[in-house]
Amino acid sequence: FFVTASSSWPVLLELMGSSLIDLNSFDQRLLAALRGDATLPPLRTVELEGPAASSFNPSAGLGSRSKSRGTGGARQQRPRKPGRDSSSGSGGASSGGPKFTVYATAEGLIGGHTSSGLVIQQWTEGVALPDPSALHRKTHVVYLKNHRDADATVYDVGPWNINDPYWRNPNGHPQAESGRDRTGRTTNLAGIDLMNGTWYKLLGLRSYDKHLIESTSGEVTWWFVN
Repeated sequence: FFVTASSSWPVLLELMGSSLIDLNSFDQRLLAALRGDATLPPLRTVELEGPAASSFNPSAGLGSRSKSRGTGGARQQRPRKPGRDSSSGSGGASSGGPKFTVYATAEGLIGGHTSSGLVIQQWTEGVALPDPSALHRKTHVVYLKNHRDADATVYDVGPWNINDPYWRNPNGHPQAESGRDRTGRTTNLAGIDLMNGTWYKLLGLRSYDKHLIESTSGEVTWWFVN
């Protein structure tokens, strides 16, 4: 084959990774050989020094690029969003105050007015305690039959008594547990009334059943959360 090159400037060809030959001298040597000359002109080469003498590595640039990203080229992970609390219940944590286990009944009275002025709806979530000092406080209630729980605000005064803050004594019990209230009426022993929306949660119902809700009663443990 024939290789031609411009004589105005040398053209170099890579040979064995570290040496270059001048194509002009290669052309002259090739032509002399074709003519049958006994003496061939010398082949001029150029020796490379330093980094240029190393063999070409097409992946070298990619390797250096990956190392320049992050730490050691490692893929950076996004921080996870913190997960929701997996504990059961409605989130009513104990405030460190006393807890009271009492008999609970259903307040019912849909459409009626509470001591706080609230009109009770079928979905109202709230409780009644037998002293006005508890109004608007938040409580947490656990139904001991199935251990379901719910948060509820005190919207009404009762059951039975209206002046029996038994929670002021850490070991207190509702006066109605005696079987008669302060006016002498026979009681059902209840120390707290739950509104229909709260009973709906505690019973774990999938559909609203007014008769079932208002006929339910049983032991609960409750405490203030504020």
